[in-house]
Amino acid sequence: MRLLLLCLCLLWPFAVVAQDENSDRGYIQGLLEDALSNDNMTVRLEGFRGALSSRATVDRITIADPQGVWLEAANVALQWNRSDLLRGRVEIQEISMDTMSLPRLPSAPSETPAPEARSAFALPDLPVALILEQLQVDTVELGEAVIGEAAQLRVTGSASLQGGEGQAELNIERLDRGGQIALTGSYSNGTRVLGLDLSVEEPEGGLAVSLLGVPGEPSLALTLQGNAPIDDFEAELTLATDGTERLAGTVILRADGNEDTRRFRMDVAGDVASLVAPQYREFLGDSVSMTAEVLQQADGATELSELELSAEALRLTGYARIGADGWPERLDLQGGITPPQ
Repeated sequence: MRLLLLCLCLLWPFAVVAQDENSDRGYIQGLLEDALSNDNMTVRLEGFRGALSSRATVDRITIADPQGVWLEAANVALQWNRSDLLRGRVEIQEISMDTMSLPRLPSAPSETPAPEARSAFALPDLPVALILEQLQVDTVELGEAVIGEAAQLRVTGSASLQGGEGQAELNIERLDRGGQIALTGSYSNGTRVLGLDLSVEEPEGGLAVSLLGVPGEPSLALTLQGNAPIDDFEAELTLATDGTERLAGTVILRADGNEDTRRFRMDVAGDVASLVAPQYREFLGDSVSMTAEVLQQADGATELSELELSAEALRLTGYARIGADGWPERLDLQGGITPPQ
């Protein structure tokens, strides 16, 4: 998001009286830093060149909060077609950087904004088309505080937004341990159809199985695919370890005819015994199924309207309602445990 704002801000100087590049460089740099900074975040640019050309570069960008710098990018470049502005298009051929360092996440602001009423999801309908043909970050260095362990990544992608329709592709490759995440998404305000194709692959000892404590830390592959209206969205989910499918099912999001009421439903089943400690495998057996449906109501309350969990030695059904204040208002759980012991 910060990169997108930076791209948009780079276009602002063309709305003022053009001067030669050398005389405008300090003014434009200050304009960008002021526009991107706020009370809890300070953005600094070093070695900013080419603001009035088709290729702008920055030697170093830092973003800091009161605790210090939490993001640093080096050798950033932006290349775009200025002539496309006359056709109502902002077409960016490239946003690239050699390195991006994220040692930690930014600190949360001391005061969070009051919640606002939710409205139907929609992409911004801008007066110009925005097109990013290539995003490339050669090396992203994540600190242990970000995802639980230090990691080096390579990020590539593309995106477009025009006429209330958007498409995006994002690929994240882990350089130090192997594995990748690939995400393709699309959405149209007119049809309200959401397209989603997510795949995650990690080798043995990957981050996900390590954080979850899966015995043996096997390789992992996860997919989530769907293409349907956002108010009645259904996606297919699969999870495999060491090349064997462990879990499959559907994930459903519905609006229930009310934009302020959302229903989430998961219906999955499979053999997950190998994902838990050996002493629990006989208890679960080779077939576990779960159906759960959660309703987020307009008043902020959350209702678990349906829960059914079945395993070799366990049957559990239930209902729960959590008020908008986070306190349980009703709990109704029924279950039974049968042999094996």
